[in-house]
Amino acid sequence: MPGPEDFTRKAIYRAVLKDTVQHPLTILPAAASALGGLYMVLFGLGLPALAVAFGGALAGTGAWVYNYFIRGEALAERRVAKLREQREQYRHEQVATLEAEWSKAGLAEGVQQARELREAYLKLSGFLEGRLTAARKSSGSDAGLGVQRLMVLAEDTYREGAGILRGALDTYLALQQIDHEKLRIELDAWRSELETVRGAGAEPARAEALETRITSHERRLELFDERVQSIDRLFAESEALESALESTYLEAVDLEGAGSTLLAGGGSASALERAVEAARRVEDRLRAQEQPNKEDDIYLTAGDRQS
Repeated sequence: MPGPEDFTRKAIYRAVLKDTVQHPLTILPAAASALGGLYMVLFGLGLPALAVAFGGALAGTGAWVYNYFIRGEALAERRVAKLREQREQYRHEQVATLEAEWSKAGLAEGVQQARELREAYLKLSGFLEGRLTAARKSSGSDAGLGVQRLMVLAEDTYREGAGILRGALDTYLALQQIDHEKLRIELDAWRSELETVRGAGAEPARAEALETRITSHERRLELFDERVQSIDRLFAESEALESALESTYLEAVDLEGAGSTLLAGGGSASALERAVEAARRVEDRLRAQEQPNKEDDIYLTAGDRQS
């Protein structure tokens, strides 16, 4: 997927330079010029060969100058449009893959969240694309800057939502590897046995071993429940981002006749910004809580060794 560095002016015009140099109208005359020069080196100076060499060089250089210096801005805009299209296609493929992975994991809510997020974004971005095209036709290439800002914010919202759902999926798949029902059954059995051992007032070593196992299982189940709750919170944040996209679309439709300035300067842009910032804060908090440490590793593996 093209990154932000590919959208810099330097990168765009480097790509335009490469394309214009490799254009057939540049390469073919240059090749003919080279052949004419080679012929003169091998067989001596001749008017036809000189005409081919000089004419080819002139035609190739002229074609390059025309394409790079006169059509350069148009080619740069075409390059940006192509990069944006590649990014859009990549994101849609990623979310479609995400939907398929949630479906494979067997959690309908995850499938629904991914699908609805994609649909909300496509609805808003399609509408804004239409507004931007209309603005440029009526007012020129600099028109529709407010709509472009909304498009960028919508893209950020969509990307953040997809990232949240990916994190939720990774957590969900990890939790499927833990047989929490077995842990709860073993925990209840060991607690009952510990009461019996303590009541009998014998086998202190056995009581100590049971206490260690109980502590281990309690911590593992506590971590398991925390991860389950984190998935619910991530789904809630995804829902909030989807809602922000939907609300922005409805507001944009209502303001369709008021111009792009109102679209970007009103509550639409602010709502998307707030939704993305809130989602990132929640994601950062969950990530900080779920950083693995040695104590967690001990609890998460001890029960397997002792079972």
